Amino acid sequence: MRLGILSTKILTLASQPKVLALIALLLTLLLTPHEFSSHKLELKQTGYHSNPFRNSAYIDMDGDGINERILMRNLNTNGNLVAFSQSDRILGTWHLPGLWHMVPSYCFADTDDDSIQEIFTVSINSGDSVLVSQIELSDSEGTQKNRFVCELTRINDAFDHIFNTLGLFDMTGDSEPDFVFYISAGFSLQPRACYAWDLVNDTLISSPFAGFNIRNPHSYMESNDGNLVFVTTTATQNYHYPIPYSDTASYAVVLREGLEYLFDPVYMGGRQSMTTTLPLSGQGENRILAITADKRKDHARFILRILNQSGEILRIREGVDLPKASFALIWNQRLCIFASDREGFSLFEVSKDLQLSELYSESTPYAHVKALNLDSDSNSELLLVNLNDRQFAVLDDELKSLARTESVSTNINVSSVSMISRDQAQHNFFIQTRGTHYLLAYHKNPFYPFRWSYYVALYGGFFILFLGLQKLFLFRNRQKKAKEKEVIELQLKAVMNQLNPHFTFNAINTIGQLMMKGEKSEGYEHFVRLSDLVRKSMINAFEPYKTLGEEIEFVAQYLKIESFRFREKLSWELNIDPEVDKSILIPKMLIHLFAENAIKHGIFHKENGGRLEISIQKISSEIVIIVTDDGVGRSKAFSIEKRSGDGMRILDNYLLLFNRQHRHTVKYRIKDREELDPSQSGTQVKISIKLK
Repeated sequence: MRLGILSTKILTLASQPKVLALIALLLTLLLTPHEFSSHKLELKQTGYHSNPFRNSAYIDMDGDGINERILMRNLNTNGNLVAFSQSDRILGTWHLPGLWHMVPSYCFADTDDDSIQEIFTVSINSGDSVLVSQIELSDSEGTQKNRFVCELTRINDAFDHIFNTLGLFDMTGDSEPDFVFYISAGFSLQPRACYAWDLVNDTLISSPFAGFNIRNPHSYMESNDGNLVFVTTTATQNYHYPIPYSDTASYAVVLREGLEYLFDPVYMGGRQSMTTTLPLSGQGENRILAITADKRKDHARFILRILNQSGEILRIREGVDLPKASFALIWNQRLCIFASDREGFSLFEVSKDLQLSELYSESTPYAHVKALNLDSDSNSELLLVNLNDRQFAVLDDELKSLARTESVSTNINVSSVSMISRDQAQHNFFIQTRGTHYLLAYHKNPFYPFRWSYYVALYGGFFILFLGLQKLFLFRNRQKKAKEKEVIELQLKAVMNQLNPHFTFNAINTIGQLMMKGEKSEGYEHFVRLSDLVRKSMINAFEPYKTLGEEIEFVAQYLKIESFRFREKLSWELNIDPEVDKSILIPKMLIHLFAENAIKHGIFHKENGGRLEISIQKISSEIVIIVTDDGVGRSKAFSIEKRSGDGMRILDNYLLLFNRQHRHTVKYRIKDREELDPSQSGTQVKISIKLK
């Protein structure tokens, strides 16, 4: 009982407009969270080109604060660079000594402090030789320096190598930047090494010969023990003979100055594993975090280890389950793991005791692209991409806003990202994919400060809507109740009018006279008829409708009693077409009212009595009921009685309600018979029931 009362109270409260408006507001905020983010990400421009291996990047070539666009592409025998101003004016053209392999691998720097940027890149000439190049991006031909690296081996007449530049930092100990890059071979096996080009001495050094493959991400750190490069290694399982640090495993690898190992590579995982090393500072000395993923299943099993700079494992945590596409990165001086699958993505921070704390999660499956500083502070944002919906997004450095673009019509397999311009209001940046490029703008949402006003206005709108609906519902409910009340009143009036009190009393008197005369059998027969008529009237008192068959049976009983009362003054006939459907619903007393009026107001006033005929026929899609009498007619009856009854008004109201609620409609028409034939008297009623 108490539970039922409580449920009623809860439902009553939940149906209030103010509560419904609050629920609608919360649902709106949940379904459209990005509309209320503090920042906006807009797609300003999309461009297409036919060469999927060309690339563009923006860089301030001459230090004037304006970024120029550098177009990189392969021509017939050489890689080509073209510099454009932001008004698309050509500023310079340069050629490489070879071709870029797949997409261009490059980085920019001003190593000679002349305010003119240089591009450092890796290419392959026609003799399968790998070359590194330094080109001064001046507005003239520019100076160029090239250096041979190694020769590559083809597999099925093609290269299966990956080139990637790590950047410019000192790896030779001379306090001058070196161009650092790596080459990672597949089934061609070698080289699998990290290289540093000493620009001052024009010499090249490489990491020791090994079987493991080097992959991004990487991290560079300046330390008291020298400059260190932290790399990622993978187990590719392509070597089938003994080799140092076989590629059937992944290792924790850190390279120091001279690209030597800081410590001997430490075994971390077996086949199909990947190990990323990252710097972990604290506890009085520098530590190394090694994160290993076993990717043989849909979900990778991660192992986290802390090592010292001698390669000794100090702490280990096993059995961390994360999606297969998860990887480690350093973001705004935080050690993080970015985990993504088809259900969404999460960003975790790794603590010094190897615990994972969730920084951010989202139900949309975004993948990480790059950390990029897109506002005016010193921290960077995360650029993300949703490959399924072909959509870009930016996660701000405070982890409060995920701004996203609308879906784009082409692929978004990103090859490079670069800044175009920065100002206080808006930051424009450029994304290059294969065959397409995008220009995007990242800025503060101008409506964000007014979000609370918007929430209040939205709540007010929902409140007015639900209040209006409630008022409309109450109005319709009152109308419905008024109609129901009208029907009940009509039913009660119909009961009072269906069996005329005079008819009932006269019938009882007639039966009493028969009893007194000793005609008990005949008196009893008519008494049964009368009681059956009264019983049917009482049983159907609150039913506004009858079937046609029930109405015919009722009228027949009534006419038998009336013909008994009037004896030879009343004769009647009832003819029914066999094709008539007696199961259809009609308003009760429809035929009875006209039959009663014919007797009471027509035949009753005729001195010699009269005749009543009722015919029911099916004509096409209609049922036609004709009630005909040869009484005195309507005019003479009114002159005698000086009044009209309520029966016809009640019937008219019944028909109005009936025709609204049913597929078939009922209409009637009354005519004096003398209109059809002056020699005849009485009335004729034609009732039409149109079937649909």
